[in-house]
Amino acid sequence: MTDAAPAPETDTAAVAQADTPSARKDRPTHDAGGRPIRWVDLDNPIVRGGKEIYEIYLRKPLGGALRGTNLNDLYKMDVNACSVVVPRISEPKIPQDEFLAMEPEDIASICGEVTGFLLTKQQKESAGLES
Repeated sequence: MTDAAPAPETDTAAVAQADTPSARKDRPTHDAGGRPIRWVDLDNPIVRGGKEIYEIYLRKPLGGALRGTNLNDLYKMDVNACSVVVPRISEPKIPQDEFLAMEPEDIASICGEVTGFLLTKQQKESAGLES
């Protein structure tokens, strides 16, 4: 079972080619299938084929994307656990080896968003986060 959901109705090639993270002000919040997505601005762009990627989005994972991980490890923002999930929910796709080679501040931002997807509405309200 895969966690393949339709991509948001946005031109991901244009996102990858954006000059700066602030180049896109009208970011979608859900993909075409209605799954919530979160955008992450990278402090250190990913360089692919001579192009710099300054931002990615993460799709809220379904159960299949979490297979092979421990939820407790994801709650603790364990880098190894996140490196299993991120390739399944990121766009553009970030392969595991590329994720593990990223700068720590970008890894922390990505892992934080993954963990945020796992929180219940009640947990978000108790912590004063958006629900």
